[in-house]
Amino acid sequence: MTRKRRAFGGAFKVKVALAAVREQQTTAELASQFQVHASQVAAWKQQLLDSAAELFEDGRRKANEEVREREGDHFRGKPKKPVVGHRPGRRTAARKQR
Repeated sequence: MTRKRRAFGGAFKVKVALAAVREQQTTAELASQFQVHASQVAAWKQQLLDSAAELFEDGRRKANEEVREREGDHFRGKPKKPVVGHRPGRRTAARKQR
């Protein structure tokens, strides 16, 4: 009979990774305590450290970049044709007659 793969939830991974970041125990001790492989403890720790800066990023900057990317694709088509005979700042003939 084959053994099923274990699926670990996000909360468990964070718990293990935070314990590894604290460095109060060795990776091997944490691996035996949480019953996972030592390389998995190290991988989760590295993931936590790599993504920790994203928690404090300004969400507005990211949202603005996404909007620019979406709108940038929209404006790559044909350029708009100018309206013939329209001069901004000048009165039209109809307005002059009033």
